[in-house]
Amino acid sequence: GWCDYYLTYGEGIRTSDVSVIPKRSTLIPVGSPSIDRRLSQSRKRSSIHSNHIRVLWITDKSYGNTIGHDNRMEDTGRYLLHKRCLDMLGKCPDLELTFRPFKTTEEMLGTIRLINSDPNLDVNIDTTSTLDDLIDKHDLVITDNTASTVWNEAIVFGKPLILFCDPEQTFLMDHFVSDLERSCCWCRTENEFVDAVKMLVREGSQYVNKLSQIDTSKYIEKYILHSSNHRPVDRIVSFLNEMVFDKEFPVLPQNRCDN
Repeated sequence: GWCDYYLTYGEGIRTSDVSVIPKRSTLIPVGSPSIDRRLSQSRKRSSIHSNHIRVLWITDKSYGNTIGHDNRMEDTGRYLLHKRCLDMLGKCPDLELTFRPFKTTEEMLGTIRLINSDPNLDVNIDTTSTLDDLIDKHDLVITDNTASTVWNEAIVFGKPLILFCDPEQTFLMDHFVSDLERSCCWCRTENEFVDAVKMLVREGSQYVNKLSQIDTSKYIEKYILHSSNHRPVDRIVSFLNEMVFDKEFPVLPQNRCDN
């Protein structure tokens, strides 16, 4: 990159070992100020009690399990997976399901038309609420979104997570793979994803409680907040002060061409 230093969310965020571009920058783990602020606001919200298990499904574009297929309007395989799972979740009397589609895709996704046209599916489509509010109001998050930002938000807000992500199509670094599989119910294949949904429908609150017991503290420290005491803004200010005022602060060699 063109910067000497990059501020990151944690020590788990690393550069790839395989790169054709020489590495000259240093990564400085400080945590996410945005998520830290949103997390403090979340703690102030009052909890909502319900006799049902409230499930939030944050979906992706229906372009396969990758973000590289933007030239296709619909992917039949992903649609059929949605249909198969919604047929279980949307007809379970013990669940309240909210479906959050990828923004700007509401009008093109066949899944949305399926929900709206099937009177037997009890599914609420929410395209307007903030993600923070939605996560707060639900007991469990399901996602087939390839963006790790969504995974991180569910985990840091303390919600059990059922994730569908095919590592054959979405590149994940080896150390992140081992951390992710210990932090949620990670389904690598469609069959694993369907099995997890079946387990949720069959066992209900017992399954939610089981997933709630997963210790995510190390994941949160390595990929989101860097430290258990949070305070990412203080760490950023401390680093900038040291860089500006400490005469012994290491300065990386300048190998760029100045025009």
